Amino acid sequence: MIIYLGEELPEAMKEKTYQNPFPEKTKCSKCSSDASPFLLIDDEDGELVAVSPKRKNGYPIFPHDSCAFCLYMCEKCGNVETEWNQA
Repeated sequence: MIIYLGEELPEAMKEKTYQNPFPEKTKCSKCSSDASPFLLIDDEDGELVAVSPKRKNGYPIFPHDSCAFCLYMCEKCGNVETEWNQA
């Protein structure tokens, strides 16, 4: 597992992803303000995928293979949002 933050983050959001680049901003699910990235986790060795499948809106979410997670913090309320993708 590799963690990127600070000056490494903008490049990692484009390069250390298994699908499309992570967005520069996302919307907060609590207050709808902008949330900015502050941490990216590249689980290239699959350490984090040993979790049980989860359900969201009736659809299974089953992380497998390698995953990348980008954490965003809301600029207004401090809520943390996560975007993720997998190989």
